[in-house]
Amino acid sequence: MSGEDKEEVELNKQQLLFLEYYIHWNDKEFSQYNATQSYAKAYWHDLKEGKGKENNCASSASQLLRIPKVAKFLE
Repeated sequence: MSGEDKEEVELNKQQLLFLEYYIHWNDKEFSQYNATQSYAKAYWHDLKEGKGKENNCASSASQLLRIPKVAKFLE
């Protein structure tokens, strides 16, 4: 996707943060991180609160990645 196309798509602050963490953390150097951790960081969730919080973040991250305007940034 070109820079112009990305500028036309409006995302909220948390969606932009999620993408920033997700894209950056998926570099080879940061490959141990994933969408769940990116979502938790962008939306201020503490994954140490338990498996339920982790499952919630995983589900929410998956849903977020399927939103067309978010997915366009990953093309």
